Amino acid sequence: MSNEKSMRPTGCGSLPSIICLIGLFAAGIQTAVAVEYNDGVAAYNSRDYAGAIALFQQLLTEDPTPGLEDNIHFWLGEAHFARGELLPALASFERVFAVPAANKRTDALIKIAICYQQLGMTDAGCAVLSSLDRLHRESSALAKRDRVRQRLCNQTYTE
Repeated sequence: MSNEKSMRPTGCGSLPSIICLIGLFAAGIQTAVAVEYNDGVAAYNSRDYAGAIALFQQLLTEDPTPGLEDNIHFWLGEAHFARGELLPALASFERVFAVPAANKRTDALIKIAICYQQLGMTDAGCAVLSSLDRLHRESSALAKRDRVRQRLCNQTYTE
């Protein structure tokens, strides 16, 4: 069996392997774990949610590379969410907050709000979106929050 699969990271779109690997190294991510992580994201992107869940759960049983743990929890939540498994999705999104300096907190909060809404707890979802107002002020998060708030809570944000 060829060793080529482990040499070519997936989940980097059309980026050449070397550029993808340079980006991963620059982010401080070890190659083997990064390749497994990217395989999980690729499985998710190809709608192989069960495969993505298995890959992300395997990564969490290993020693997740610092800088990836919150991403692994987030994408595990996304895969559960895509399968309609709202409680496991909610638990995974909440685990993002156990990771110090997690970069997926904003996205996780938005997904938590959507999970609550789909579980019939719209008020709780809207409250989560309100916490986003106080915690995260970056413009991309605000735009995403506003779209979700409009759909979920039938309200717009005013300062």
